[in-house]
Amino acid sequence: DFHIHKELLSDNSPFFTNAMKKEWTKCDDCILELPDDDPNAVQIYVAWLYCNRIFAQLEVGNTKVAKEYEALLDAYIFRDKIQDHDFKDAIRHLY
Repeated sequence: DFHIHKELLSDNSPFFTNAMKKEWTKCDDCILELPDDDPNAVQIYVAWLYCNRIFAQLEVGNTKVAKEYEALLDAYIFRDKIQDHDFKDAIRHLY
């Protein structure tokens, strides 16, 4: 579960802006379920929303590099869903 300020999501993502409209939700504190999305990708996005940084260890010789790249790829794909262009650019600049 991720607890994210609604304004932060809607300021950055047209997907979340639309998903939180009154006609789609029945509460002020919305719960949005994203069962098709990788939690690691969502975690990367949440960290970026709050810190404006992507935390990744991509140095050569790091045994976790493949998993980091996989998580970043999932986050890049997640960006297409949520339509946050700044997040996409931040991931692209890592490479």
